[in-house]
Amino acid sequence: MSYPASSGEQRVEVQITATAPVNVYVLTEKELEKAENNKPFDRKNALASKEGATNETIQATGAVPTRKSCVVVESAGKKSEVKLTIDGR
Repeated sequence: MSYPASSGEQRVEVQITATAPVNVYVLTEKELEKAENNKPFDRKNALASKEGATNETIQATGAVPTRKSCVVVESAGKKSEVKLTIDGR
């Protein structure tokens, strides 16, 4: 799931509700391209992350180096129904 990013500093808040644990990463467009092509993306470059999330809120604050960022959700083992609420300011 992607969202438009400003060229300056912004704050992104992601609320996660999942029926089973999931890993959630807020990535820049460069890392998103890797994830979309089923290549390993560098989790250290994530703007924010939470592993094993079921009912969490994560925040990413700072200058986003590209015009688009995204949120990647991956299963932590079991099938899960996931709801995301993304707020960018």
